[in-house]
Amino acid sequence: MYILSNIDVETLAMPYVLRSKDKKIIALFREPTGDTVEELSSRDPEVLEFLMGNNPPGETPEHYLSYTDKGMVRVLEDLIGVLIEKNVLLPTDLPLDAQSKLTVRHRARKDLKKHSQLIIARKDIL
Repeated sequence: MYILSNIDVETLAMPYVLRSKDKKIIALFREPTGDTVEELSSRDPEVLEFLMGNNPPGETPEHYLSYTDKGMVRVLEDLIGVLIEKNVLLPTDLPLDAQSKLTVRHRARKDLKKHSQLIIARKDIL
């Protein structure tokens, strides 16, 4: 868990860091406080590691974002589906390219669901 005191990390050039007794970063601040006099670059490996939390050492924010893209695509796909279902959003509100991609994905999921029901577990075979 980390503390960001009203910090937009993208525009933060040199955050002030607060360290624990074992010298690990435990908080970042935009301006110095009584306990934070050390300034580090926002691209400093220690700052990036702190911001990434419990992710494996060496994993950059870019790697994390790339790794989680597939999951976010599914979240957005489901969100768009719910908004359309509730008539908050019309499919025609989306660009044609997005409509086409969503339609293809919807059909693929429907086909996958239909075909997955045809699979019989080995234990169920007489």
